Amino acid sequence: MGKNKDRKKKGAAVQKTATKAKKKTEKEIQKQIEQLGEENIEQLITKHIGKDNSIEAVIIEEPTQNPPSRRANVSFTEHPLKDELILFGGEFFDGRTTILFNELYIYDIKKQHWKRVQTPQPPPPRSSHQAVSVSMRDGELWMFGGEYTSPSQSQFYHYNDLYVLHLSTLRWEKQITDTNGPSGRSGHRMTTMKRKLFLFGGFQDYITTFRYFNDLYSFCLDTFQWTQLKPMGQLPTPRSAAPIVTSQDGLTLFIIGGYSKETDDKGVVHTDVFALTQDETSWQCRQVKVSGNKPALRCGSSLQCYLNTCILFGGVTDNDIEGIGNTASAFLKTTKFDATRMRSAFYNDLYRFDLHKFKWYPIEIKSEENGPSSRMNAAIVVKQGILYLYGGLRELDEKKQYTLGDFYSLNLNKLDTWTCLHGDNQQTDVHIYSESSDDDDDDANMKDNDDDDDDDSSSSSSDDSEDESIEIEAPDSIPNETHDEYYNRTREFWLSKARKELKITDSTDDSVRVQNLAKEISKLFFQS
Repeated sequence: MGKNKDRKKKGAAVQKTATKAKKKTEKEIQKQIEQLGEENIEQLITKHIGKDNSIEAVIIEEPTQNPPSRRANVSFTEHPLKDELILFGGEFFDGRTTILFNELYIYDIKKQHWKRVQTPQPPPPRSSHQAVSVSMRDGELWMFGGEYTSPSQSQFYHYNDLYVLHLSTLRWEKQITDTNGPSGRSGHRMTTMKRKLFLFGGFQDYITTFRYFNDLYSFCLDTFQWTQLKPMGQLPTPRSAAPIVTSQDGLTLFIIGGYSKETDDKGVVHTDVFALTQDETSWQCRQVKVSGNKPALRCGSSLQCYLNTCILFGGVTDNDIEGIGNTASAFLKTTKFDATRMRSAFYNDLYRFDLHKFKWYPIEIKSEENGPSSRMNAAIVVKQGILYLYGGLRELDEKKQYTLGDFYSLNLNKLDTWTCLHGDNQQTDVHIYSESSDDDDDDANMKDNDDDDDDDSSSSSSDDSEDESIEIEAPDSIPNETHDEYYNRTREFWLSKARKELKITDSTDDSVRVQNLAKEISKLFFQS
């Protein structure tokens, strides 16, 4: 690099290099998949469908000798007409391999046992989907979306399908809908109001790219048509894991909190609340002022509506010990957990949110004995004043995180004590090391975004911003120095520039894609 040459490059060149580095990373991931001998993810899903198509009639095992195995990110829904609870799907990770489920289990509340249902043409395996039940047509369970993760966790597929389980016959039916529906996604939330389904938010994450949504859809249960709603007023920013619930009078929808990523290693836990109402011509959305004794900032909590309150359970907060600052799912994606850099605080507390007063209250239980341990991502549902809780994820020591399969109930009118309906049904030592998927949705540096008024959509910069220059004062080269020698000598400088371009705040991140981009950018300046 001669002294007389301009060492300042336009941002367009750096962006082009970043794009090339992304493609290179994708090629490396594909190469890893081939080395593992793992099939394309569409082929894996097709195999599951072929296997399930061999079932010709509904088979019910009651009571089943084996309750649902440990799994996370299931759907857990009340039967609208019977004293039953319906559990579908989920995933299990043992530290090396991910298993996806499409099993259907029904819990009989009166008989206190599970039954397993095998049915023709069920939905393919998935997790982080959503399901709601309605009493129409002798009872229906409606399910949308979710994700499929390959065994190696190197491939992801987001579904945009809609299924209905006819509860009178226990047969699934895939809905053929118009093209106006939501795109494929995970971590969205659903509710029902006035013979319609309502769906909000969610995310797509494909390792090298991610996107969060703040779109709102309704699905008419009479015409079977999707409609995208575009409310007037202030909308929530794009996010996942944001519960959408219906007021007791059936006139208002509420969107509560949620989670989103700002960059690959930095995320936001939202604590804001929005109210949606409909007049004769349009939907209106407004942010409401929240008061009370709020839960500690956390992700991975579970929330269900009961009467005119919302019940919140558990979650996790990751404490920044040495300025590292990653939250649950981000560091759990790493193959090894460094206890000197991170410690997680898991919760098993309960809160209620009053939908009239917009106020949080802690829930005190008379006896904490026999209750669920601290955890995140528990599946909860309320049926006739009883809160039921299944599974979740928790740390049992400094290095491992486990998927749970225990089952509890709590009378919300008495709040006397938890009842353990059954404990875990597998040994905990099947896990190898701590790692988890991007569950509903929670990642990275937790930051409170209570007054989140900015619509942080997925694409903040335009591709045609070539007139905006990014100037870099590059280190000088030494005469007769090769690029490899130059890069090795100035490596930290280029790594910092790559992290900045990729919007990575972790100053220790030297992942493959960061190194690839750093080398490519350094070549631009070395050759100029």
